[in-house]
Amino acid sequence: MIERKDVDQLCELSRIGMNDEEKEQLTKELGSILNYVKAIEQVDVSSVERTEGFVTNVMRPDSEPHLAETFTAKLIDQAPDSDGLFVKVQKILNPGD
Repeated sequence: MIERKDVDQLCELSRIGMNDEEKEQLTKELGSILNYVKAIEQVDVSSVERTEGFVTNVMRPDSEPHLAETFTAKLIDQAPDSDGLFVKVQKILNPGD
């Protein structure tokens, strides 16, 4: 079972600010999710045939590859700042924070 201290640690690691009420709610919700997963783990699947290897790639070659190039060119043309095929954006994170 998940405890409040676990939620506190998750909030700290993910840098998510939550008040006490939100943390209590999250503790209950995560507990419910983990209980559900535990119930699923108890299901007997020994008689179910494995399906690995039956999945095949259903991707098809792009019928109009030039559309992606056109879209990219239009996107870069509309960006306020770019460098070749890259759109430049303002830095929003500071390393080490």
